Amino acid sequence: MALAIATLEAWLLLKLLPQQGRFLERLQTLEGAVGVGPGNGLRIGQQAPDFDLRTTGNARADLKTLRSSGRPVMLFFMNPDCEPCEALLPEVAQWQQEHKNELEIAVISRGAVEANRDKMQIHGLQTVLLQKGREVAEAYQVDSTPAAVLVSADGSIASRIAYGAEDIEAFVKGVVNGTLSSSAPKADRGEHKHFLEPSGVTVGDPIPAVVLRDLEGNTIDFRGLGHDNSTLVLFWSPDCGFCKRMLPELKAWERHRPSHSPDLLIVSSGTVEANHATGLSSRIAIDADGSVMRTFGATGTPMALLVDDGRIASMLAVGSQQVMAMARRHESKFLPSLTG
Repeated sequence: MALAIATLEAWLLLKLLPQQGRFLERLQTLEGAVGVGPGNGLRIGQQAPDFDLRTTGNARADLKTLRSSGRPVMLFFMNPDCEPCEALLPEVAQWQQEHKNELEIAVISRGAVEANRDKMQIHGLQTVLLQKGREVAEAYQVDSTPAAVLVSADGSIASRIAYGAEDIEAFVKGVVNGTLSSSAPKADRGEHKHFLEPSGVTVGDPIPAVVLRDLEGNTIDFRGLGHDNSTLVLFWSPDCGFCKRMLPELKAWERHRPSHSPDLLIVSSGTVEANHATGLSSRIAIDADGSVMRTFGATGTPMALLVDDGRIASMLAVGSQQVMAMARRHESKFLPSLTG
Protein backbone atom coordinates (compact mmCIF):
# COMPACT_ATOMS: atom_id res chain seq x y z
CA MET A 1 0.00 0.00 0.00
CA ALA A 2 2.79 2.44 0.96
CA LEU A 3 4.65 1.65 -2.26
CA ALA A 4 1.49 2.25 -4.31
CA ILE A 5 0.89 5.65 -2.63
CA ALA A 6 4.51 6.69 -3.16
CA THR A 7 4.29 5.67 -6.83
CA LEU A 8 1.08 7.69 -7.28
CA GLU A 9 2.60 10.76 -5.62
CA ALA A 10 5.66 10.58 -7.88
CA TRP A 11 3.44 10.27 -10.96
CA LEU A 12 1.33 13.30 -9.93
CA LEU A 13 4.48 15.34 -9.25
CA LEU A 14 5.88 14.56 -12.68
CA LYS A 15 2.57 15.63 -14.24
CA LEU A 16 2.25 18.87 -12.25
CA LEU A 17 5.80 20.19 -12.60
CA PRO A 18 5.66 20.66 -16.39
CA GLN A 19 2.25 22.36 -16.07
CA GLN A 20 3.63 24.71 -13.42
CA GLY A 21 6.60 25.44 -15.66
CA ARG A 22 4.31 26.26 -18.58
CA PHE A 23 2.22 28.51 -16.31
CA LEU A 24 5.28 30.46 -15.16
CA GLU A 25 6.53 30.75 -18.73
CA ARG A 26 3.21 32.19 -19.91
CA LEU A 27 3.10 34.45 -16.88
CA GLN A 28 6.51 35.89 -17.71
CA THR A 29 5.39 36.47 -21.31
CA LEU A 30 2.27 38.28 -20.11
CA GLU A 31 4.19 40.41 -17.62
CA GLY A 32 6.57 41.56 -20.33
CA ALA A 33 3.80 42.19 -22.83
CA VAL A 34 1.86 44.59 -20.62
CA GLY A 35 4.90 46.78 -20.00
CA VAL A 36 3.62 49.49 -22.35
CA GLY A 37 2.10 52.92 -22.02
CA PRO A 38 3.09 56.54 -21.65
CA GLY A 39 6.02 57.63 -19.49
CA ASN A 40 6.14 58.71 -15.88
CA GLY A 41 6.40 62.39 -16.62
CA LEU A 42 8.70 64.83 -18.33
CA ARG A 43 12.40 64.30 -18.86
CA ILE A 44 14.49 65.18 -15.81
CA GLY A 45 16.43 68.38 -16.42
CA GLN A 46 14.05 69.91 -18.96
CA GLN A 47 12.31 73.19 -18.20
CA ALA A 48 9.13 72.71 -16.16
CA PRO A 49 5.98 73.99 -17.88
CA ASP A 50 4.83 77.31 -16.48
CA PHE A 51 1.25 77.90 -15.35
CA ASP A 52 -0.88 80.70 -13.99
CA LEU A 53 -3.71 79.48 -11.75
CA ARG A 54 -6.12 80.96 -9.29
CA THR A 55 -6.08 79.99 -5.63
CA THR A 56 -9.09 79.02 -3.53
CA GLY A 57 -9.03 82.64 -2.36
CA ASN A 58 -9.29 83.87 -5.99
CA ALA A 59 -5.72 85.19 -6.02
CA ARG A 60 -3.28 84.24 -8.80
CA ALA A 61 -0.12 82.13 -8.56
CA ASP A 62 2.35 80.90 -11.16
CA LEU A 63 5.39 78.62 -11.06
CA LYS A 64 7.78 81.57 -10.89
CA THR A 65 6.04 82.81 -7.73
CA LEU A 66 6.27 79.36 -6.14
CA ARG A 67 10.00 79.24 -6.93
CA SER A 68 10.69 82.72 -5.57
CA SER A 69 11.55 81.28 -2.13
CA GLY A 70 14.60 79.59 -3.63
CA ARG A 71 13.37 76.17 -2.50
CA PRO A 72 12.41 73.26 -4.75
CA VAL A 73 8.69 73.00 -5.45
CA MET A 74 6.66 69.82 -5.07
CA LEU A 75 3.47 69.82 -7.14
CA PHE A 76 0.86 67.54 -5.57
CA PHE A 77 -1.90 66.70 -8.07
CA MET A 78 -5.31 65.74 -6.68
CA ASN A 79 -8.96 65.53 -7.61
CA PRO A 80 -11.63 66.62 -5.10
CA ASP A 81 -13.59 63.42 -5.89
CA CYS A 82 -10.57 61.12 -5.48
CA GLU A 83 -10.83 59.09 -2.24
CA PRO A 84 -7.10 58.17 -2.07
CA CYS A 85 -6.32 61.89 -2.49
CA GLU A 86 -8.66 62.74 0.38
CA ALA A 87 -6.99 60.17 2.61
CA LEU A 88 -3.56 61.70 1.92
CA LEU A 89 -4.53 65.37 2.48
CA PRO A 90 -3.84 65.42 6.26
CA GLU A 91 -0.27 64.29 5.55
CA VAL A 92 0.12 66.87 2.78
CA ALA A 93 -0.95 69.62 5.18
CA GLN A 94 1.53 68.28 7.75
CA TRP A 95 4.33 68.24 5.17
CA GLN A 96 3.55 71.83 4.22
CA GLN A 97 4.12 72.83 7.83
CA GLU A 98 6.99 70.54 8.82
CA HIS A 99 9.10 70.96 5.69
CA LYS A 100 8.39 74.59 4.80
CA ASN A 101 12.08 75.47 5.21
CA GLU A 102 13.21 72.77 2.76
CA LEU A 103 10.35 72.43 0.31
CA GLU A 104 7.51 74.46 -1.19
CA ILE A 105 4.47 72.21 -1.59
CA ALA A 106 1.65 73.36 -3.87
CA VAL A 107 -1.59 71.41 -4.22
CA ILE A 108 -2.98 71.46 -7.76
CA SER A 109 -6.63 70.47 -7.91
CA ARG A 110 -9.65 71.05 -10.13
CA GLY A 111 -13.38 71.51 -9.76
CA ALA A 112 -15.49 74.01 -7.82
CA VAL A 113 -13.80 76.59 -5.61
CA GLU A 114 -16.17 75.81 -2.73
CA ALA A 115 -15.42 72.07 -2.69
CA ASN A 116 -11.68 72.68 -2.67
CA ARG A 117 -11.93 75.48 -0.13
CA ASP A 118 -13.80 73.14 2.24
CA LYS A 119 -11.03 70.54 1.97
CA MET A 120 -8.43 73.24 2.50
CA GLN A 121 -10.10 74.40 5.70
CA ILE A 122 -10.82 70.90 7.04
CA HIS A 123 -7.24 69.68 6.60
CA GLY A 124 -5.40 72.97 7.09
CA LEU A 125 -3.94 72.99 3.58
CA GLN A 126 -1.98 75.91 2.19
CA THR A 127 -1.33 76.92 -1.42
CA VAL A 128 -4.17 75.16 -3.22
CA LEU A 129 -4.31 76.07 -6.93
CA LEU A 130 -7.18 75.26 -9.30
CA GLN A 131 -7.00 74.16 -12.92
CA LYS A 132 -9.89 74.87 -15.26
CA GLY A 133 -9.72 71.29 -16.45
CA ARG A 134 -6.58 69.16 -16.64
CA GLU A 135 -4.31 71.59 -18.45
CA VAL A 136 -1.48 71.53 -15.90
CA ALA A 137 -1.75 67.77 -15.30
CA GLU A 138 -1.52 67.18 -19.04
CA ALA A 139 1.44 69.57 -19.38
CA TYR A 140 3.30 67.54 -16.73
CA GLN A 141 2.02 64.21 -18.19
CA VAL A 142 0.24 63.22 -14.96
CA ASP A 143 -2.11 60.33 -15.72
CA SER A 144 -3.91 59.71 -12.41
CA THR A 145 -4.22 61.06 -8.89
CA PRO A 146 -2.80 61.35 -6.30
CA ALA A 147 0.54 62.17 -7.89
CA ALA A 148 3.57 64.32 -7.17
CA VAL A 149 6.53 65.73 -9.09
CA LEU A 150 9.48 67.89 -8.04
CA VAL A 151 10.56 71.12 -9.74
CA SER A 152 14.01 72.39 -8.77
CA ALA A 153 14.68 75.95 -7.66
CA ASP A 154 16.02 76.75 -11.14
CA GLY A 155 12.72 75.70 -12.73
CA SER A 156 13.74 72.35 -14.20
CA ILE A 157 12.09 68.96 -13.71
CA ALA A 158 13.91 67.24 -10.84
CA SER A 159 12.07 63.90 -10.52
CA ARG A 160 9.83 61.40 -12.21
CA ILE A 161 6.18 61.27 -11.15
CA ALA A 162 5.29 59.45 -7.92
CA TYR A 163 1.83 57.86 -7.92
CA GLY A 164 -0.15 56.77 -4.87
CA ALA A 165 0.23 57.36 -1.15
CA GLU A 166 3.14 54.96 -0.55
CA ASP A 167 5.33 56.33 -3.33
CA ILE A 168 4.48 59.95 -2.54
CA GLU A 169 5.37 59.48 1.14
CA ALA A 170 8.72 57.96 0.13
CA PHE A 171 9.15 60.75 -2.39
CA VAL A 172 8.75 63.50 0.25
CA LYS A 173 11.09 61.69 2.62
CA GLY A 174 13.69 61.42 -0.13
CA VAL A 175 13.45 65.13 -0.99
CA VAL A 176 13.78 66.24 2.65
CA ASN A 177 16.62 63.82 3.40
CA GLY A 178 18.42 64.54 0.15
CA THR A 179 18.18 60.92 -0.95
CA LEU A 180 15.62 61.25 -3.75
CA SER A 181 16.69 59.15 -6.71
CA SER A 182 16.43 60.60 -10.18
CA SER A 183 15.10 57.26 -11.38
CA ALA A 184 11.37 56.63 -11.47
CA PRO A 185 9.50 55.15 -8.49
CA LYS A 186 7.69 51.83 -8.48
CA ALA A 187 5.78 52.65 -11.63
CA ASP A 188 8.95 52.55 -13.75
CA ARG A 189 11.05 49.59 -12.67
CA GLY A 190 12.62 47.19 -15.13
CA GLU A 191 10.54 45.92 -18.02
CA HIS A 192 7.37 46.56 -16.00
CA LYS A 193 7.71 50.34 -16.38
CA HIS A 194 4.55 52.45 -16.19
CA PHE A 195 2.88 49.88 -13.93
CA LEU A 196 2.71 49.51 -10.14
CA GLU A 197 3.46 46.41 -8.13
CA PRO A 198 0.27 45.43 -6.27
CA SER A 199 0.86 45.73 -2.52
CA GLY A 200 -0.42 42.82 -0.46
CA VAL A 201 -0.61 40.55 -3.53
CA THR A 202 2.06 39.44 -5.98
CA VAL A 203 1.88 38.47 -9.63
CA GLY A 204 1.17 34.73 -9.66
CA ASP A 205 -0.61 34.70 -6.29
CA PRO A 206 -4.14 33.28 -5.99
CA ILE A 207 -6.71 36.05 -6.12
CA PRO A 208 -7.82 37.17 -2.61
CA ALA A 209 -11.05 35.75 -1.22
CA VAL A 210 -13.25 38.77 -1.94
CA VAL A 211 -17.02 38.86 -2.35
CA LEU A 212 -18.99 41.87 -3.64
CA ARG A 213 -22.44 42.49 -5.10
CA ASP A 214 -23.18 43.81 -8.56
CA LEU A 215 -25.74 46.49 -9.48
CA GLU A 216 -28.54 43.90 -9.46
CA GLY A 217 -27.58 42.60 -6.02
CA ASN A 218 -26.02 39.37 -7.28
CA THR A 219 -22.93 38.03 -5.53
CA ILE A 220 -19.52 38.11 -7.24
CA ASP A 221 -16.90 35.77 -5.76
CA PHE A 222 -13.50 36.93 -7.00
CA ARG A 223 -12.04 33.45 -6.61
CA GLY A 224 -14.13 32.43 -9.60
CA LEU A 225 -12.59 35.03 -11.92
CA GLY A 226 -10.42 34.13 -14.87
CA HIS A 227 -11.13 30.41 -15.00
CA ASP A 228 -13.02 30.43 -18.31
CA ASN A 229 -11.41 33.57 -19.68
CA SER A 230 -8.97 36.21 -18.48
CA THR A 231 -10.61 39.08 -16.59
CA LEU A 232 -9.55 42.72 -16.56
CA VAL A 233 -10.43 44.08 -13.11
CA LEU A 234 -10.87 47.85 -13.39
CA PHE A 235 -10.92 50.01 -10.25
CA TRP A 236 -13.24 52.91 -10.96
CA SER A 237 -15.26 55.77 -9.54
CA PRO A 238 -18.20 57.48 -11.29
CA ASP A 239 -17.07 60.76 -9.69
CA CYS A 240 -13.44 60.46 -10.85
CA GLY A 241 -12.61 63.02 -13.53
CA PHE A 242 -10.06 60.71 -15.16
CA CYS A 243 -12.66 57.92 -15.29
CA LYS A 244 -15.21 60.25 -16.91
CA ARG A 245 -12.69 61.23 -19.56
CA MET A 246 -12.00 57.61 -20.52
CA LEU A 247 -15.69 56.58 -20.50
CA PRO A 248 -16.32 57.03 -24.27
CA GLU A 249 -13.18 55.03 -25.12
CA LEU A 250 -14.12 52.29 -22.66
CA LYS A 251 -17.65 52.04 -24.09
CA ALA A 252 -16.23 51.78 -27.61
CA TRP A 253 -13.92 48.98 -26.44
CA GLU A 254 -16.90 47.18 -24.87
CA ARG A 255 -18.84 47.33 -28.14
CA HIS A 256 -16.06 46.17 -30.44
CA ARG A 257 -13.72 43.96 -28.43
CA PRO A 258 -12.80 40.65 -30.11
CA SER A 259 -13.94 37.33 -28.73
CA HIS A 260 -10.46 36.50 -27.40
CA SER A 261 -10.16 39.71 -25.36
CA PRO A 262 -10.55 39.60 -21.55
CA ASP A 263 -13.81 39.89 -19.70
CA LEU A 264 -14.22 43.18 -17.85
CA LEU A 265 -15.21 43.51 -14.20
CA ILE A 266 -15.51 47.07 -12.90
CA VAL A 267 -14.98 47.51 -9.16
CA SER A 268 -16.56 50.86 -8.42
CA SER A 269 -17.36 53.21 -5.58
CA GLY A 270 -20.47 55.39 -5.66
CA THR A 271 -24.14 54.52 -5.67
CA VAL A 272 -25.93 51.95 -7.79
CA GLU A 273 -27.73 54.80 -9.57
CA ALA A 274 -24.49 56.67 -10.37
CA ASN A 275 -22.93 53.52 -11.82
CA HIS A 276 -26.04 52.71 -13.86
CA ALA A 277 -25.85 56.22 -15.30
CA THR A 278 -22.41 55.54 -16.82
CA GLY A 279 -24.09 53.36 -19.45
CA LEU A 280 -21.39 50.69 -19.22
CA SER A 281 -22.51 47.22 -20.26
CA SER A 282 -19.88 45.26 -18.33
CA ARG A 283 -20.55 43.89 -14.88
CA ILE A 284 -20.03 46.43 -12.09
CA ALA A 285 -19.31 45.44 -8.48
CA ILE A 286 -19.91 48.01 -5.75
CA ASP A 287 -16.96 48.61 -3.43
CA ALA A 288 -18.55 51.32 -1.31
CA ASP A 289 -15.76 51.83 1.22
CA GLY A 290 -12.84 51.13 -1.14
CA SER A 291 -11.69 48.13 0.92
CA VAL A 292 -11.41 45.80 -2.08
CA MET A 293 -9.46 48.40 -4.04
CA ARG A 294 -7.01 48.66 -1.13
CA THR A 295 -6.77 44.86 -0.89
CA PHE A 296 -5.32 44.85 -4.41
CA GLY A 297 -3.01 47.79 -3.66
CA ALA A 298 -4.82 50.22 -5.96
CA THR A 299 -4.17 53.76 -4.72
CA GLY A 300 -6.42 55.66 -7.11
CA THR A 301 -8.74 55.46 -10.09
CA PRO A 302 -8.65 54.38 -12.80
CA MET A 303 -6.33 51.43 -12.23
CA ALA A 304 -6.58 47.85 -13.47
CA LEU A 305 -4.97 44.42 -13.40
CA LEU A 306 -5.48 41.11 -15.13
CA VAL A 307 -6.69 37.93 -13.45
CA ASP A 308 -6.20 34.56 -15.13
CA ASP A 309 -7.09 31.10 -13.88
CA GLY A 310 -7.84 32.49 -10.41
CA ARG A 311 -4.43 34.18 -10.09
CA ILE A 312 -3.06 37.71 -10.27
CA ALA A 313 -1.65 37.86 -13.81
CA SER A 314 -0.29 41.39 -14.14
CA MET A 315 0.91 44.46 -12.34
CA LEU A 316 -1.43 47.41 -11.77
CA ALA A 317 -1.96 49.67 -14.78
CA VAL A 318 -2.10 53.32 -13.67
CA GLY A 319 -4.30 55.83 -15.51
CA SER A 320 -6.70 55.58 -18.42
CA GLN A 321 -4.06 55.24 -21.15
CA GLN A 322 -2.28 52.37 -19.40
CA VAL A 323 -5.57 50.63 -18.62
CA MET A 324 -6.68 50.76 -22.25
CA ALA A 325 -3.19 49.74 -23.39
CA MET A 326 -3.39 46.69 -21.13
CA ALA A 327 -6.82 45.74 -22.52
CA ARG A 328 -5.72 46.18 -26.13
CA ARG A 329 -2.34 44.55 -25.67
CA HIS A 330 -4.08 41.46 -24.33
CA GLU A 331 -6.03 41.25 -27.60
CA SER A 332 -2.84 40.62 -29.58
CA LYS A 333 -2.77 37.16 -31.13
CA PHE A 334 0.83 36.53 -30.05
CA LEU A 335 -0.04 36.89 -26.37
CA PRO A 336 -0.81 33.41 -24.96
CA SER A 337 -3.49 32.72 -22.40
CA LEU A 338 -2.21 31.52 -19.07
CA THR A 339 -4.76 28.75 -19.17
CA GLY A 340 -4.43 27.75 -22.81
